[in-house]
Amino acid sequence: MNQYSVWKYLLILFVVAIGVIYALPNLYGEDPALQITSSRGFELPIEVPATIDSALVAEQIDSLSSEQQGNRLLYRFNNTEDQIRAADILRAELGDSYIVALNLAHATPEALRAIGGKPMTLGLDLQGGVHFLMQVDMDTARSQQLDRFVDDIRAVLRDEGIRYISVRHEGNGLLMML
Repeated sequence: MNQYSVWKYLLILFVVAIGVIYALPNLYGEDPALQITSSRGFELPIEVPATIDSALVAEQIDSLSSEQQGNRLLYRFNNTEDQIRAADILRAELGDSYIVALNLAHATPEALRAIGGKPMTLGLDLQGGVHFLMQVDMDTARSQQLDRFVDDIRAVLRDEGIRYISVRHEGNGLLMML
């Protein structure tokens, strides 16, 4: 049987204990949150938190907590439904002067944060991906594509020495007269 000195066992125990302590923040998860900042990056006026609180109370939305971190406010919510409702209400209430962004705030206890414990930041692949919605004006895109086709067709006809009267797009199609 292998016998190691006691200090080696204590060293291993110490390293494992430190590893467990710094792994604990990953177990606490994240809270749905709203991050409110000035659209121009200025310091938030003193009355903004009161305005936000009154708007949330009027709509009967409970926030878990709120904290000011530099020139931004962070409001935590119980669930994503409350987070999204609050975001819509605050965007209407605060207007374009402020940015209301959906966020996830770490729920790590203050004691662990005080010793530098932070959860690992997961990439989009480990968080479940990203939902991306892009609105495209299809009529304009189609018209621009047809304009490019017309230019390409004219260039090919010229290069090949084919005489044509006109090439243009009408509606959703191309009209070519040779």
